[in-house]
Amino acid sequence: MILTVTPNLCMDKTYKIPGFTIDVVNRPSLVHTMAGGKGVNTARAFRTLGGDAVVTGFAGGLTGATLINALHKEGMNAQCVKVQGETRTCIAVINPDDGTQTEINETGPLIVASEAGELLEQFKRLVTRYPIKVIALCGSLPPGTPVDLYSQMQEIARQHSVPCAVDTSGEPLTCAVQSAPWLIKPNRREAEYLLGKELGSESDVLWAARTLLSRFECRYALVSMGHMGAILACAEGAWHAAPPVIEFASAVASGDTMLAAFLWSILYADSEANPVRALRMAVGAGAANASVIGAAICSKESMLDLAEHVTTRQLN
Repeated sequence: MILTVTPNLCMDKTYKIPGFTIDVVNRPSLVHTMAGGKGVNTARAFRTLGGDAVVTGFAGGLTGATLINALHKEGMNAQCVKVQGETRTCIAVINPDDGTQTEINETGPLIVASEAGELLEQFKRLVTRYPIKVIALCGSLPPGTPVDLYSQMQEIARQHSVPCAVDTSGEPLTCAVQSAPWLIKPNRREAEYLLGKELGSESDVLWAARTLLSRFECRYALVSMGHMGAILACAEGAWHAAPPVIEFASAVASGDTMLAAFLWSILYADSEANPVRALRMAVGAGAANASVIGAAICSKESMLDLAEHVTTRQLN
């Protein structure tokens, strides 16, 4: 079982609009709405693979109530902290004609100190109540949330000997990595932010993964590169994984699905001693997600199948 923490939960809306153009009326050919946020997407994909997950985060207002109801309808074990502010909505507009994806993400509700404290208390309760194997700390922090929230959670998790995976950005990422997470999963842009260096080539990304691994004392550093795959660095070595060619549909939640598949492979597919297998599974799952519209709704069969077609090579 994993626990995913998503302080900035959202309702995800994806519009497919052929020929999308600004400053005109656009009419979508497809609309997809579902509960979202990085940790929710990670939990959804993890459950699809056969694992179990608990979800927590802030939820408020009518949108928050809709989100919680949607999670329960999915059968998700969602134990969120209710807040006064309104849960955000995030919109992705996909133009299949040119393969572009435009995103409009609200910042989220204003969180007061008592609400932040309640989420920490909820986190403690969940860690002690459930047999949590890994905690995934995911996504942005809504306004007013202490920037070191993920660091505080890692300290609590460490007291219970539960490892943490970190998948966030900006200042929360800078704070979180100081607590030596078990796994860090930045994309190329987030790794550039952390290390203060542009990562143009594969060798740059390899340098970044190895630097993250050593500087922040992680067990795994997994740097995602979109359609170019990912690079994994760990004590056993470093590898690049390239995804198979797919018919692209949407990038929404591909990184979250990648994280879920990596965790599932480590926990349930006996990949702790075989990180290449976990990397292959992660990149295959990310590709499976990118081939459909919707956040982490691809099938287990598609994730497993595409993982078999991922090519990996060890890096020096």
